[in-house]
Parts: sequence; structure tokens; C-alpha cells
Amino acid sequence: MKITPCKHKNLSDLHTAPVLVKNSIEIDCSAAHLFAILEDGPAWPLWASSLTDVTWTSPKPFGMGTTRKVAMSGGIVGVEEFVAWQTDKQMAFCFTESSMPNMEAFGEDYQLESLGDNKVRLTWYAAFWPSNIIAKLSFALFKPFMGFFLGGFLKKLKTLSEGDYQPQPAVVKLEG
Repeated sequence: MKITPCKHKNLSDLHTAPVLVKNSIEIDCSAAHLFAILEDGPAWPLWASSLTDVTWTSPKPFGMGTTRKVAMSGGIVGVEEFVAWQTDKQMAFCFTESSMPNMEAFGEDYQLESLGDNKVRLTWYAAFWPSNIIAKLSFALFKPFMGFFLGGFLKKLKTLSEGDYQPQPAVVKLEG
């Protein structure tokens, strides 16, 4: 699939997308542990089953402007730039390039709220900008299913985070 540039979006855009799916879950672990799992590239395919590979492409320390590349089922590739980064509290990214068909932009925002007693609430926003009328109609039709489907990812993340999984330090693969 051909990788093409996406329309530029920022953090505030993620909450005003034409298609916005929001899910929230409470997880019995610290915010630091959950954030470390979100930094761990190999952990993503364990809970987000549509992902097959996550590769960090910016050097540490990670923050605003950090980049990574993701591979998804069906040969889809996305290049992400982080538009928010607050360790143990929030990470958000937008695609800068993608081979996702019928999509002019895409982004996600992960917000962690420590609830005390080794418990955290994760609120996840997935933002979509369909590129044509057929994609817009498809999203309108399937949005309720998308909330359920993406909520299933969070249940897997909860199981992973509350289990024995120990996140690994992020491995960075610099291109060039």
C-alpha cells in the first residue's frame, strides 16, 4: 500500500474530530506502570490486536515531537508524531503519513488519572477524519461497533497491566 501524507492535526483537534470514539477503564496498577507499558513497543500488539509492530524512530528522552512507525493488519502503515507527552499522565499522537485507505487524518489521546491505592483510570480517544462520503457513511454506520471493538482493546490492556507483564525499555530504531 502507498504511504501518503496526512492532514496535520494537533492535540485540540483530537477532541473535535468528525468521528471520535472515547473509552475509559479503571486498571489496578500505578500510572507509572501503565505508562511504561504504553512506551513498550512490543506490548502494543499484545493488547491492540490490529497492530503487528510498533517501532520508535526518535531518540530518548521521548516527548512532544517524538515519532514512531506502526504496522497494522492488512499491510497498513502509519507514521506517528506525538503531540502531547506528560510522563505517567498523557500521550497523544497524530499520523503524519499513512497507507490507511479513505482517511485524511487519524490520532489518539491516552489520558491517565491516578486514583490512589495503585489504581489508574485510562481514558482513550481515537479520532478519525474520513476522506470521502463513502468513508463518512461507513463510520456513521459502524461507530457504535467501533466503540465496543476498541473497548475490547482496553480490556486486554487491563489484563496485561494487572498481570505479570514487565515492560521493556523502548528500543529506538533510527532511520538513515
